[in-house]
Amino acid sequence: MRDLLFDFDKMKSRNNLTKSRIIAAKLDSVIGLQTIDKFISDIMSGRLDVALLYRISVEYDDKIGFHAAWILEKLCEKTPDYAVIFVEELMISFNRFKNKSTIRQYAKLISRLLKYDTKNRLNEELSDKLRNLCPDSLIEGCFNQLIDKTSPISLKQMCCEVLLQYKDKEVWIKEELQAFCDQLSIQSSAASRAYRKKLLKDLC
Repeated sequence: MRDLLFDFDKMKSRNNLTKSRIIAAKLDSVIGLQTIDKFISDIMSGRLDVALLYRISVEYDDKIGFHAAWILEKLCEKTPDYAVIFVEELMISFNRFKNKSTIRQYAKLISRLLKYDTKNRLNEELSDKLRNLCPDSLIEGCFNQLIDKTSPISLKQMCCEVLLQYKDKEVWIKEELQAFCDQLSIQSSAASRAYRKKLLKDLC
């Protein structure tokens, strides 16, 4: 019986690997909102596993991983409860992601979840996870992007939106965000100046 179970586990593992490769191949191309909606439909119907899609976003440090993260971000925009499947691992390992586009999508997802939680729009299990998880890796990862000169302003904005959710819990976070506003004031891009106004308002 033990041998049979072992063989079954190996078959299941190979099956998941095959599925992962098939999904990755589909993600290795240009995708738009219509394609994302198709993936979301497959998730909601049970044809696609959320945990598998998250794993792809972790294992592929390229557009495949970004596309997987983008789908999950859009999924959780519509139905936040799906995030309970992967949010713990995401917050713990946030600082390990390398792809800037992937980081932006996950920062956007987490920021939205934290905002929803303040408005009691999440189920109890997901809310408890967000409130009890240590955010150190998440906070460190967001600040790393703020000081990284290669990070686009859109990514820095999303990281600021995450950090804003912790500014009242940690005074130093608010102080660092105010310092970041000073950096934005000397940048010439219209996007930087516009976001600086919003950030100052949120800090006040």
